[in-house]
Amino acid sequence: MTMSNLRRSRGSVPTSRAGTRRAMACCTAGRQSRSTAKATDPARGPSGCAGAASASAGYWLASQAREITVAPGASLGSIGAGVMTGAHMQPGQRSGIQLYDFISPHARAKWPDPSTEEGRTEILRSLGEAEARFHVAAAAGRGMTLDDLRSRAIVTEGVRDGGALFDGAEAVKRGLADREESRMAFYTRILGTYAPAARKTAGRCALARAAVAGAVF
Repeated sequence: MTMSNLRRSRGSVPTSRAGTRRAMACCTAGRQSRSTAKATDPARGPSGCAGAASASAGYWLASQAREITVAPGASLGSIGAGVMTGAHMQPGQRSGIQLYDFISPHARAKWPDPSTEEGRTEILRSLGEAEARFHVAAAAGRGMTLDDLRSRAIVTEGVRDGGALFDGAEAVKRGLADREESRMAFYTRILGTYAPAARKTAGRCALARAAVAGAVF
């Protein structure tokens, strides 16, 4: 891969020849490390965790681990390569550069093109999956059914008219929040309720000094 001036949406690949070489070296080292570890003990070897995203070259590196763990809410994939490059078309006319996107043969969904039906379908598919996970988590957190959550989030009678923002009073009224208060009032209430009780016993150092004093006298 010879890749420069790369887009970073939905994961990115190394942004220079040097970066590409470093990534490939890391992958080679990862394979060698994993092979050596597995040869001596199948349970050993590097482990990977995707805390926010393991995409594109990030997944290339993570794939060399013995196992990959994905944290809740994280994303993984964008497997393939892409490059955004430009050509000088009309110097002197603003930037004068025409930008072009290229993707590898098996990565058409990496950068969906919203001007095509295929691209719009992929974008909507991804959004639908994200919304489904969002609704399940929010409903469980608020102790509601999915239908109940959706009915509280809409602004008309139409089930598709959700997604609006509400102020504090309206959010409480709809059952999407529990109270409205300032940040200072929030911290005062939480710290007053859950702050640990003051220690009533002497510390270990004080007890030790008292023990030594008793032994001497």
